[in-house]
Amino acid sequence: MSLIHQRATAVRHTLDAVRAAGLGAGHNTAEQIDAAREALRNLAAQPELFPTEQYPFRSELASGFYRLGEDADRRNALYVLVGKARASNAPHRHPSWALIAGVSGNEHNVLFERIDDGSEPGKGKLRKRGEHSIVAGDVLYMPAGDYHTIQVDGDELAVHLHIYGIGVDGPENRGAPVFRGPDSEAYDVNNRGPLSLGVQQVSLAQVVEAHQAKPLAFFAVDHAVQLPEELPPAVPVSSAEGAVLPARLPADTHQVLVLIGDAEPVEVVAERLARAGYATALRLDPAELAAG
Repeated sequence: MSLIHQRATAVRHTLDAVRAAGLGAGHNTAEQIDAAREALRNLAAQPELFPTEQYPFRSELASGFYRLGEDADRRNALYVLVGKARASNAPHRHPSWALIAGVSGNEHNVLFERIDDGSEPGKGKLRKRGEHSIVAGDVLYMPAGDYHTIQVDGDELAVHLHIYGIGVDGPENRGAPVFRGPDSEAYDVNNRGPLSLGVQQVSLAQVVEAHQAKPLAFFAVDHAVQLPEELPPAVPVSSAEGAVLPARLPADTHQVLVLIGDAEPVEVVAERLARAGYATALRLDPAELAAG
């Protein structure tokens, strides 16, 4: 099986197992947590599925967040997070549960609980309740409402899998407190716009190999492209604001989609496809076709 299809199948099985565990925004039992944790651990134990050349570090974001799969309503959102050594980010929380599993490198998480009564807007108090260095084989569970910071340690590029009950780009994240530091009693409100989620990159050779094993669907994003004769024609799609998805979408929402275009327009179209239930999208650089 090609790497593309092997990863897509593994991600689908992982998400099926996490859904079956039945984690919710409230109290989760040890059995539920263990079932979901084991599913993510099994996926993270296959580092060959996540070659770093397909998930480039993005210097403008000081990391790289790539969507692997999620529900159309942004629930059960699974990502690859790629990071380099840096200082920790600000203490923040997520609106639902989260799991983090190590593939390679060290992602150090410090966990906090909020101990004030929340009566004064813009002010609060955190108390540290633990810390965890997540390396290969480790999985951290965080319940809804926990605050944490992330710091990548060491010289190795860190690759970790993050899954959230509600995706990081969901509207439920807006308005959440982000403390200015672990010891600060002041916080700002998260009013950022949609988070930029990367689309994993693949080569033309990998695409041809995968399509020969099991058909892929091809879309040309803001480009007129000529694919090799062993591949079907690409369906044109626009990233322009207000543009709609083409009518010719696959009947199977699990089919792998190859989006041919520049990074930012591809991310826009990938987001629209995810909202339509198609979360397995890959990016092929049109420069590869020109070079060929």
